[in-house]
Amino acid sequence: MVAWYDLWVPVLVVPRATVCLRSLKRGQARVGLQKTDRPPRHIEHGRAENESRGLRAGLEQKPIRLAVLPLQDLGAAPGPSFTYGLLEDLIAQLSAFDRLEVAPSLSVLQFAGQPLAPAEIAKRLSVDHLLYGTLQLQGERVKIGMQLVQLKPDRVLWSEVYEGHWDELFAIQRKVVQRTMEGLREKLALLLRPAPEHIPDPEAYQWYLQGWSTYFQGNPEATWKARRCFERAIALAPEFHRAHFALAGMLSSLASWWGDLRIKDVANAYYAAIEKAAEDSSLRFDISASMAWMKMWEWNLPEAERLFRHAIIQPTETSFCHSGFVHCLFTQGKLEEAYQAAQLGMDKNPNHVLNRSMLSDVSLLLGKYEECERICRSILLQMPGKHSTITMLIWVLIVQGRPGEAIRAGEEHLARTGQRLYFVVGRLALAYLTAGDRVNAERLYAEMEERSTRGEKGFPYFMALYQQVAGRPERALDLLEEYLPDRLTDYLWLKVQPEFKPLRGHPRFEAILVEVFGPSASPRPDGRRAAE
Repeated sequence: MVAWYDLWVPVLVVPRATVCLRSLKRGQARVGLQKTDRPPRHIEHGRAENESRGLRAGLEQKPIRLAVLPLQDLGAAPGPSFTYGLLEDLIAQLSAFDRLEVAPSLSVLQFAGQPLAPAEIAKRLSVDHLLYGTLQLQGERVKIGMQLVQLKPDRVLWSEVYEGHWDELFAIQRKVVQRTMEGLREKLALLLRPAPEHIPDPEAYQWYLQGWSTYFQGNPEATWKARRCFERAIALAPEFHRAHFALAGMLSSLASWWGDLRIKDVANAYYAAIEKAAEDSSLRFDISASMAWMKMWEWNLPEAERLFRHAIIQPTETSFCHSGFVHCLFTQGKLEEAYQAAQLGMDKNPNHVLNRSMLSDVSLLLGKYEECERICRSILLQMPGKHSTITMLIWVLIVQGRPGEAIRAGEEHLARTGQRLYFVVGRLALAYLTAGDRVNAERLYAEMEERSTRGEKGFPYFMALYQQVAGRPERALDLLEEYLPDRLTDYLWLKVQPEFKPLRGHPRFEAILVEVFGPSASPRPDGRRAAE
């Protein structure tokens, strides 16, 4: 199972672009000249004039796909918040040009800190141009170098260096954005001027950056703190659209995998934040993918699938959008299609942790246990504290008849992270139960019961799963029915959860499936389920 914070990444920049003036075919202009009545002595002048017109016409017809990469820190730099802020502003400004296809900010973070050549990154993003730079601190002076590079042929189209005092970072940021936009408009022949400057109130902006920096810690407490940061940013700058979008992400995060809130309790606030964020056209693809995830959390899988299918064909597809599509497919029982979609995601971004996580989930459900375990272990080598992956590793070790290894992995994770998330505790309880250690299994079950009584929303599904594995299916059904009104996101696993397979055909279980997945999950007159 994949935690929501794995799906959200900072709203950084990865624009993408495709056409450069000199990459267009000069032959098209020459063909046009042959059809004119211009005297021979004017041919050379006419060729240049028509070629220029042809180039501009070509640019008007084709989009420019551009990727903006995180600044490379050359040492002793001011910190990640400045880099995030600069990229935020660049993506907002670039998106205002009609012919620039700017990828959502959720596509670039995967490349931050990775030792990949720019050409390799461009290949993975399917772009022809890159905008990137370096950041370093020299004494009390900050130095930033920016370059616009065309990949085919490999050449620098534009570059500039900016310097300033370290305590004037905000002014430097404004200068870099302004001069970069001017440089790109000239070199890429962008005819439209960008929208009015995006940078909000400085104090609001700092709260916004602090919110993302806090959220990256990847735990419920950090998500609550990040939410408050974004709310403060909005209070100071109500028209700060990206802060509204970030707030929507925090709400859905707290109400999905973390389990602290219920989706139905945050829905109105989520959609209000999304509606405000939608006033910024640069966020349209981010919003589309976010809305698809939200529809899935609301148990509206057909609408979620429709939105995902529409979103993934966009030229600015994000990895978390693609993984959401995989999740939407396999929770409906479309395992083979989900596996193919997961492999496609891996082909596009093999190093993106979310794509790898989704492939591990589908591999387990299809009985490809060795593949699932291999993926999980590779992810944990890179991110030892990844909660969703340790949960999947515990599960795959259990089904392979290795509950002792599963217990060790789970207990080491709890000790290392100091966090007892419901899906880790719940899966670890099942490992103890499978191993025949009833004492520790019941100890963890008692913890789940107690925390559920306190109002923590994630445990009931795993409590029902525990009762089913313990051979008490009626008690499992009691729990599933009792907490059905909470619309917990883990209920989306009911159709594919192997442990619940013996309940298929049970009237009470089928009624629950109808509530979660709609009428298509109910039996047909011939006794078969329409969803099968």
